[in-house]
Amino acid sequence: MVELKKISNRNRRDKLARFMADVSKGYCFIPYNYTINLEIINFIKNYLQIPFRSIQESAIGIGAHYLIHDGTLPKTSLKGEEKKKYETKIKEVFSAQDTILKVLLDDHSPKDNYEPVVKEMERISNINWKYKDKTYRGKIRMYKYLIETFFPRIVHWCKEFNVDPKEFIIKNIKNEELIDFLKKFPLLYTNICLHNGIEKIPNRPYIINDIPDIASFSFAIPYCDFVVGERNYICFIIQNYIQLKIVQNYWWI
Repeated sequence: MVELKKISNRNRRDKLARFMADVSKGYCFIPYNYTINLEIINFIKNYLQIPFRSIQESAIGIGAHYLIHDGTLPKTSLKGEEKKKYETKIKEVFSAQDTILKVLLDDHSPKDNYEPVVKEMERISNINWKYKDKTYRGKIRMYKYLIETFFPRIVHWCKEFNVDPKEFIIKNIKNEELIDFLKKFPLLYTNICLHNGIEKIPNRPYIINDIPDIASFSFAIPYCDFVVGERNYICFIIQNYIQLKIVQNYWWI
């Protein structure tokens, strides 16, 4: 969808959009920010022994609302049979091929601007390369990522479920223990591994496509049976296979 928005030739873009909608049969998975929240919510629910749906059940589905939101339908104040009718109708509308194509081809939807993210990644990478020890570089990057993005999220959701964050965030934790803890959040852990993998490549700067690519692969690798992608990126992922230890199968082209 991100790549599709960049195509200026309208005929080519329409043809590709119809091909995407046809091949996918309307199945989509929700954006990265929502999926990482789902991982944290499920982790806390599991801790509290509250039933929860799997990530695949929650994050993958047919309909345009999976492309642009958290996969849930618009809320209504209706009740009983009226609510059921409403939800059935909304599902039909959002899941229709025409609706999905409209979202894919919407010229007025806001364009994702990844330039600030790329600049920040480059800044962090340049700082990390000052450390000679490559293992230490990886640790520094991981800790920065956790402090700036993951810990604030887990604290937020702990408050939502009335759980003390100290139950999970342990002081003076050993690196091996931290890795084991992060593997309970496969999408987050995959994201960290892929960014670290890019940093290991000397003189290889971040590019704008890295941000949506890594976000998409971070979901697909741990939660899908097969991963399809461009040869260079799949080869890069396979090189990080040993570090990930959560990859199941690859179909690469």
